[in-house]
Amino acid sequence: MKKVLIYLFFLIINLTLKAQDIHQRDPKPVEQLIYEKNPNQAKAIFNREKYLVLENLRKNKRTRFYVGDYFSCQTKENFIFEDQIHAIHDSSIVMAVLSEVGNRYELVDVKITEISHIFVRPKRPIRLNFMTFAPLSYLVFEWANWRVNPLENPKLPLALGLTAAQPALELLGNKTRKKKLTENFRLRVFQAF
Repeated sequence: MKKVLIYLFFLIINLTLKAQDIHQRDPKPVEQLIYEKNPNQAKAIFNREKYLVLENLRKNKRTRFYVGDYFSCQTKENFIFEDQIHAIHDSSIVMAVLSEVGNRYELVDVKITEISHIFVRPKRPIRLNFMTFAPLSYLVFEWANWRVNPLENPKLPLALGLTAAQPALELLGNKTRKKKLTENFRLRVFQAF
C-alpha cells in the first residue's frame, strides 16, 4: 500500500509539472481553426470565391459544395458527372470528364440549369463480409450447443432472408441516392464575402 501511495504521489507531481493552465495557453487564430476543419471552405471564405448551395426548402437544410469538393450530378441529357469541382462560375461549374476519344480527362462546363438530378452520396460497393452471414452463424451456434441440425432448424428461412436482405438493401440504397431538382430541392451559386 505504501508503494502505491508513493507511486501516485510521483505521478501527480509529474502531471502537475507538465500541465499548463488554460489561461497560459496561446489560442489558435480563427483562420487556423477553419482551415483545420474544412480547408476547401476556408479557401472559399478567405479568397471570396463562389460556392454551390443545395437547398432543401421543406426541411430547411442547406448543403454547401466548395471548389475541391466531390460532387456528382446528372444532366437532362442523362450524362453523369462525378468528380471534384474545379471551378464555380455564376451559372456553371467546371468538372473533369474522361474523354473516350483522347483517353484523358478534360474540363467541362456544366450549366446549373442543365442539371436535373443530384447524387446525395457516392455509390456504395456491395460487400460480403462476416456481418452479412451473421444470421447463419446463430444456426451454427444452436447446432454446436444444442445439436439442432441447421438444415432442419425452423429459423433457417428467417436466417436466409436476413442474409439476402443486406446486399438487397445496399442495391436499393444505390438506387435511391438520386434526388431530382425541383422547386423545393434546388441548386444555387453564392458568393463568399
